[in-house]
Amino acid sequence: MTDEHDPATETWEPDWDPPKKRGVSVANNSLSSRSAAPRGRRDRKRKPLPGPIGAGLALVPTLFAYAALLGIGLRNDLPPWEAGLGAGLLIVLPILGIASIGRYGPFSILAAMWLWSLAVLVGLPSWIPGERAAGLAEGLAFIVMPLGEGASTRAGQVGRTFGDLLGPDPSGPPATAVVQPTPHDPDAPETHARTEEGGKIVLPYEGDAGSLRVQVTFDGPDFSEELDVLFDTGATFTTLDRGVLSALGVTVPPDAPMANFQTANGKVSSPMVLLERVWLGDTAVEGVTVAVCDDCSQEGTAGLLGLNVTQQFRMSVDHETREVVLEDASGPADRHLDLTHWIALEGRATRWPTGRVVIDMTATNKSPRQVHEAVIEVECPERSFAVTVTDLSPGASEETSFELPRGATCDSYSLVLRSGRW
Repeated sequence: MTDEHDPATETWEPDWDPPKKRGVSVANNSLSSRSAAPRGRRDRKRKPLPGPIGAGLALVPTLFAYAALLGIGLRNDLPPWEAGLGAGLLIVLPILGIASIGRYGPFSILAAMWLWSLAVLVGLPSWIPGERAAGLAEGLAFIVMPLGEGASTRAGQVGRTFGDLLGPDPSGPPATAVVQPTPHDPDAPETHARTEEGGKIVLPYEGDAGSLRVQVTFDGPDFSEELDVLFDTGATFTTLDRGVLSALGVTVPPDAPMANFQTANGKVSSPMVLLERVWLGDTAVEGVTVAVCDDCSQEGTAGLLGLNVTQQFRMSVDHETREVVLEDASGPADRHLDLTHWIALEGRATRWPTGRVVIDMTATNKSPRQVHEAVIEVECPERSFAVTVTDLSPGASEETSFELPRGATCDSYSLVLRSGRW
């Protein structure tokens, strides 16, 4: 009698794992091709991979950390390829080292990206003082540069805002990029400002007599730019538009002092900001107040060069050579136009029964610069009296009491800044 039981073809479902069949695949049956697991042992479920949202969230801090290191390299005059390569190595290699702890699993890589990127952004002020916010601004602006100047400027604003949100730099103030114009090359076209012997400043201009466009270098807190501006002897203040100020790293605070101006489009009220300096050739004018005025710029110019800069010089225009010539005026330069929006004046007059009139005055320096001297005039109906305040530190106030001469009538008065110097 033939035994028809063939284990090679029979379909069966054991409730245990036969010792001799463990790990053996049986063809053409209902068993899985993999080894049957012992009773009570469940198949291990494969962990899901991080989705695109998780990967994107990890890329954001990594991008910002890379941009900060890239921007610091660019600010220290490294070639772009060298700054980019160095920043990439400083970001990628530590991330790979941290991810090796988890054997380069997807979650370990994302965790490494978060940990190292946050360590870089938080620790930068300790490693490289004063460079985090400026590095973020320049790095992001450089990365977005292929998308155009407008996108690059907005990216720089985002970088600086994010750097400010990370907190102040406790190790020191941000480094200021001070760029002095290069010496004049006699063989080069006469387009850049220059300083000649005797301190004479020459500003070559373009345009006609009613619209002189000159090149001037502006220093902001982080960046310097050589810009075409309109040389306007009728403008009291120098003006720049918001886009240019943003490119210089200037932030317009909500409590900025305001001033009213008459433009081609009517009267406008503009906030005022204080720039580090303005270069005319090799001559620097320190502490220049600038009005934020988008309507003041014309096509091809960034704004106006006003009297608060030019009145410190004797000016002449040579239409044959198409040059504006500025020479130092005699005596110390009066900077009251620049100071007037940054010194707050308050006063109170007291008339005593004996006829004495005492005025208590408080002068507050709202600027970030030291005020070396400020001459304040007390204007009464019949006479005026001058009071001098010296060495007023940024944010400081000085109280002064003085008595008017006997017989002076001062039922009403006003306080006016007449002259001053940084």
